[in-house]
Amino acid sequence: MGLLNVIRKLRLREKLPIREVARRTGLSRNTIKKYLNSGAIEPSFATPDRPSKLDPFSEKLAGWLRTEAGKSRKQRRTLKQMHVDLVKLGFTGSYNRIAAFARGWRTNQQREQQSTGRGTFVPLSFRPGEAFQFDWSEDYGHLTDERTKLQMAHIKLSHSRAFLLRAYPLQTHEMLFDAPWHALRVFGGVPERGIYDSEAWPPWVRGQAERRPQWTVSVAARSGRSTSASWPWPTTMSSSRRPLGSDQWRRNERLLQSGGGLGLRQRGAIGSSPLAQGQVEKNVQDSRHQVLQGMPGFPDLATMNAWLEQRCLEVWQETPHGTLSGTIADVWAEERAALMPLPPAFDGFVELSKRVSPTCLISFERNRYSVPASFANRPVSLRIYPDRLVVAAEGNILCEHGRIIQRSHKLPPRTIYGWRHYLAVHQRKPGALRNGAPFAEFPPAFRQLQDQMLRKPGGDREMVDILALVLQHDEQAVLTAVELALAEGVATKTHVLNLPRTGWSMERSSAGRPSIPRRPLPCAASPGPMSNATTACGLTSPEAIMRHDPASGAVVIMLRSLKMHGMAQAVTDLIEQGAPAFEAAVPILSQLLKAEMAEREVRSIAYHMKAARFPAYKDLSGFDFSASEINEATVRQLHRCEFLDGARNVVLIGGPGRVS
Repeated sequence: MGLLNVIRKLRLREKLPIREVARRTGLSRNTIKKYLNSGAIEPSFATPDRPSKLDPFSEKLAGWLRTEAGKSRKQRRTLKQMHVDLVKLGFTGSYNRIAAFARGWRTNQQREQQSTGRGTFVPLSFRPGEAFQFDWSEDYGHLTDERTKLQMAHIKLSHSRAFLLRAYPLQTHEMLFDAPWHALRVFGGVPERGIYDSEAWPPWVRGQAERRPQWTVSVAARSGRSTSASWPWPTTMSSSRRPLGSDQWRRNERLLQSGGGLGLRQRGAIGSSPLAQGQVEKNVQDSRHQVLQGMPGFPDLATMNAWLEQRCLEVWQETPHGTLSGTIADVWAEERAALMPLPPAFDGFVELSKRVSPTCLISFERNRYSVPASFANRPVSLRIYPDRLVVAAEGNILCEHGRIIQRSHKLPPRTIYGWRHYLAVHQRKPGALRNGAPFAEFPPAFRQLQDQMLRKPGGDREMVDILALVLQHDEQAVLTAVELALAEGVATKTHVLNLPRTGWSMERSSAGRPSIPRRPLPCAASPGPMSNATTACGLTSPEAIMRHDPASGAVVIMLRSLKMHGMAQAVTDLIEQGAPAFEAAVPILSQLLKAEMAEREVRSIAYHMKAARFPAYKDLSGFDFSASEINEATVRQLHRCEFLDGARNVVLIGGPGRVS
């Protein structure tokens, strides 16, 4: 800049010729003319664009540097190793060229992190009751004196900034369904929409689904899961994450039917949405020192979540809102008036199809759970909740187990038995009582009775007959009868089976438990075989036979339902006679009758469907009313045929419809 000032002063102010200016400055006349004509303030040297030997390998080297930057320091490759690898690919330059490129790359990365890499955000503003935000975080807590990794769900009202933290062991769909419900219960109402800033949602659910006042989601996850939940509260679900490829998820027919039936408008998420960094992102950071740092240890998750809920309410009272006057609790109290009333709890679960093994077990998350023996080797539906597992089949709930989640694969898998599920098997195999793993969880009274029964010949068969009472009577009532028999020192099959005549299976105390009589009424028959005692007491009706000998009574009932009254009477006579051959044939006869009843039912359904010209079998238990516009209450009222009692007529208007 000083040289240009001298040239302009000599030429323009002192009016010297260019030759004299060149003599005094030592520059050529062409250079002086160029500076005077260009009007430049400061002279600059234009660096020519020279090709480098590293240009063909610059993209590969930049990719290597980006990959190595994500590794730990001890696992990174050095620049010398990268130089050797590039030489193998045909690079002929020196190591210095690679080092200079790496220095420039790191400088550019630091500049981006301090400028555009830090992100650009839009300030958010929400009206009362407009939306809530949801996000996950990973934190640690102490459960049963062990430091445990937890998945913390953060739910925050966008206007009042009231928030709730809830701990879960995993970030799965059933946890995602459960967390917002508890938060809205604490908030005291439902906003208009929910903003889910999480990649837990499949891409076709992450769009916006607008419908008021209800929308339903049913998706298929990567492992073939069918996730279903009825959400009667948020009207819009927005997402801000980059959508995954459609090949990573498999859509199922139920999702499409649910979305079409409710008129949902689904579209992909927008990666540059301003919702990507909302208030809940800041809440994840703040809650660590406000709530989690002082959190004590707990025996289980339920106790921890109760403490978290109470602690969040305390933080509302302590924290000022920041934008509006008052604390978070004050603003939340005003926002409650804009929230929709909380509807009944929805049933959100993840459903898997499982096949029961010959040992009456199903597997889930490395653990095994028992199922009633009647469904062995058959498919069932497993409904997964955050804290329990429900097994269903043929439209009915079969059983329920507490869910066991083991984070460490070093622990051996566990098997959870329900000894009641195996009673039907032990009717045919009474000897399995001695070493049956499910029966290790007997109540103390049953365990004591089993020890006494198995010491004498035929005791296993008698024990099975006593346990079969659980299938027909209240379990607590049967347990009371066993305790009475043990207390009197008469732990025999005949005595336990005759105790129903004392009324323990029918009389109940005010607390709802079976009342224990002071002295059981003795039967008129002397102790002896079961059949003789039954005959002497005059209990020859099917109900009495069922109460004393469930297996034989079931045979009589099945024969009468099949309209085989002659055979039913003959079986009753054989029971009264106590024929040993008949007692040995009861299991086989029972299986044959069950097969005949099942075959008749199948033939009956097929005949009626053929007569009605229905292409497929449909029933109310498997019908999804949420995917249709028909009135569920009206259909179920017609199904109960209540209009027949009032002698009313039913007029069906419309076409015959279509069964799909």
